[in-house]
Amino acid sequence: MRPIHAPARALSLLIPFALLAWTPAAQEAAAARRPTQGDADLIFVLLKAGTPKEKRTAEESTKLQAAHLANIRKLADEGSLVLAGPFGPGGDPATRGLFVFDVPNIADAERLTETDPAVKAGTLVLEAFPMRATAALRTLGDLEKESAATRPAPASGPAGFQIRAYTYLVADDADRADRALAPLRSARRVCLFGRLGGAMAGKAIVVLDAKDAAAAESLLAPVKSELGAFSMRTWYATPNLTRIHEAAATRASR
Repeated sequence: MRPIHAPARALSLLIPFALLAWTPAAQEAAAARRPTQGDADLIFVLLKAGTPKEKRTAEESTKLQAAHLANIRKLADEGSLVLAGPFGPGGDPATRGLFVFDVPNIADAERLTETDPAVKAGTLVLEAFPMRATAALRTLGDLEKESAATRPAPASGPAGFQIRAYTYLVADDADRADRALAPLRSARRVCLFGRLGGAMAGKAIVVLDAKDAAAAESLLAPVKSELGAFSMRTWYATPNLTRIHEAAATRASR
């Protein structure tokens, strides 16, 4: 595991963002050419609590957080870390959030994460896995830019950062979960279905358009008996995650 800074829960891993290994102009051009239909090979990064290398004052923590958020904005503008978000209460307390990178391999995802000014703080460690998931995630950058352009600046806090609650699942049997969730996918209540590789091969992560456990239980009730073993918790990300499939279809029709 490599250390990475964990910002103060909700505001640190809020928005989808992206990055590549060459110049910003080349990154943006490459991102624009990437297909948004079908599935894509991505990198899933799970962020876990680490051990900080040193104590920081409140002022130092605030400055580090600001630098971290500024770096996220920079990476978002460049084009390839396509999704990020923090977990809510419940579940494994050591697991803090996740990233999804649109880069060729795990090494690139690790190296790009290390551009964060707070990486060396050691408060998070990462685990990275190959993932096959919808290419529609590639529309999130444009959706975020559109939303930011029309959104009033908040009275306080970083402008342009908005999140909402979703339900995050880890299914032990990806094939079984894929079959069971087919009706919910058709109804676009499954925002993300990702088949994992590496040490998590055979498992899947699922993000449901359900804001709390009660909503998730209601949504899953007709298919739960076919889903197999799974764990479930609250996760936060951009509201635009619910719009990616529509956006991908619109782009394909142009």
